[in-house]
Formats: sequence, structure tokens, C-alpha cells
Amino acid sequence: MKGSEKSARAHKIHRWPVPAVVFLFFLSLPAFAWAAGNHGIVTGTGCAVSQSRDATAPAKAVLVAARDTAAGGVEYTVCPGDTLYRIGLRYGVSYEAIMEANGLTSTLIYPGQVLSIPAKGEGAPARPAPQEQEVSRAGGTDERGILAKAASLLGKPYAYGASGPSSFDCSGFTAYVFRQAAGINLPHNAAAQAELGRPVSRDQLSPGDLVFFGYYGSRGIGHVGIYVGEGRFIHASTNRGVTYSSLSDTYYANNYKGARRIIR
Repeated sequence: MKGSEKSARAHKIHRWPVPAVVFLFFLSLPAFAWAAGNHGIVTGTGCAVSQSRDATAPAKAVLVAARDTAAGGVEYTVCPGDTLYRIGLRYGVSYEAIMEANGLTSTLIYPGQVLSIPAKGEGAPARPAPQEQEVSRAGGTDERGILAKAASLLGKPYAYGASGPSSFDCSGFTAYVFRQAAGINLPHNAAAQAELGRPVSRDQLSPGDLVFFGYYGSRGIGHVGIYVGEGRFIHASTNRGVTYSSLSDTYYANNYKGARRIIR
């Protein structure tokens, strides 16, 4: 009887209460996270970079390899705010080469999307730097042509991802107009277009400049239109299709992000 009492006491002493077990489980989670972080994925600022050829290397080595061995190609996970143009600059390849390597037909990319970054020198040749893409024409011919082409599309409906000629989204509209009127190829992405040309202050806006906006106070670029003069711009509106709007309208005034001049 005494032996059984000792056994019962020992069992009682070593039995863990449920709250303690739960606490220890959550205490161990960082270790699991560390282990996962050392198997080929590096997370930081909301995105991941991994080496395409060795997914078992330590985390630090993977990050260095992704930066230093771009000649061998890497895989890149798209972060919020990324554009193909920025990713291309980071790895020394053109955004067209990235599109070709991934079979993309549009420059639209999404956070979490995994892209294969080709080796330097592979795929489409790199384009000149944005500042070198400005096009000069005498007499403002291109500006007038751009405004005339844009006006001819008034009333065309909005469709996400569309680039004409029967429907457009905002960057598809500006890209179509510049290509048709001036022979200038703009990427089908508002944020990417905002990296081209040169910045223009609001009080120096000229017809033909691209004007950019965010969405409901967001920091990023989410919308683009073409300035036509007298404080107005033409754009593909989500609700109204291709239409004119005023920069002084409350929504556009509050979300204005700047302007770029593509044509001198």
C-alpha cells in the first residue's frame, strides 16, 4: 500500500498541467521558424529570394548567392510595390528578358508571384536608362498627336488588364496612346511608367505629361493619366471608361503622386 502511494505521488509530481504544455509549445515556435529559415528561403521586407540551384544552403549564403551569382540565374518572389523594371535593374537584365523567361504577355505582376530571373546577357537586350528614353520632336507634334489620339478614344470602356483598342485599363490606355501616336513603347504598368522620363513639378505640367495617383491614400502608384492642360487630364476611369477629369477634384487632388515627362 505504501509503495502504491509513493508511485501515485511521483506520477502527480511529474504530470505537467495543460497551460504549461501549451506555453512550452509556443515557446518552441521561434526555433521551428529558425530551422525553416535555414533551408533555402530568406524572408525580409515581405518578400523572399532563393537560389535556383541549391535550395539547401544556409540562409545567409542563399542571400549572397542570389545577389552575386545572377549570371547563373535566380528565382525571385515578388514583393508589394515591385515592378519588372525595378527587378530588372536589381539583377542587371531588361524587364523584357524577365517577361520572356517567364512567358509573360503583360508587365502586370503580383506579390508572392515567383519569377525566374535570367542570366545577364540572356533574352531581350536591356533598354537604355529611363532618362535616355525621352523623345524630342520639333514643334510639339507628338504632344498634339498624343492628345488627339487620346481624345479619339473617349467613351471606350474600362477593363482590367486591357490595352485596347476596344477597352483599356489606366496604364493600358496610356501605353496604347503613346505607341500609336508617337511610337513610344511604355510598360503596361502604372508604377513602371512612373519610373520613366523625368519628374515634373505640378506647376510645370505640360500637355502630354503623364500624371500619377495612389488609391485612397496609399503610398504606391495605382493610377495614371495624360495631362491635357488647364488642370485636366484624360484617363481610363474604372467607373466611366476613357474620360476627362480635373486634378482639382477632391479624390485626385488628395491622391496625386506626381508627373513624368516622356517627351521633351
